[in-house]
Amino acid sequence: MLMSQGLRRVATMAVIVCLGATGLSCSREVDVTISGSEGAPKFQLKGAKACVTALTIRTDDGATALWHLGARDCRNLSEVAYGVTPEGFWDRGPAREIGAGPYRINASGPGWRGSARFAIANGKYKIIPE
Repeated sequence: MLMSQGLRRVATMAVIVCLGATGLSCSREVDVTISGSEGAPKFQLKGAKACVTALTIRTDDGATALWHLGARDCRNLSEVAYGVTPEGFWDRGPAREIGAGPYRINASGPGWRGSARFAIANGKYKIIPE
């Protein structure tokens, strides 16, 4: 079931940060918001100073990657438009056409990783609760 109406939906991706030298761990959260109309989603990453080294959009079953971004060095990334490669990142080819979904966004950086599911309803992208 989709969340309530509106242009943006927030899903919290819980991520675990392991501080190897001290043996301590703590949790951090990355909020993912999605906006945009059919075929042109935009993703916002907030809450953990999202230092990103990889971002992938896949079909919900994980079988097909629609778009993959990578960075040699960790890059702060607060927003990314589907199919537009941010400065400092590379992609594995052009983004494939995106439709109604559902899809999954996976993002990771040093010491964290997270994901969220999304689909289109009434012409707008929305986060789908896990």
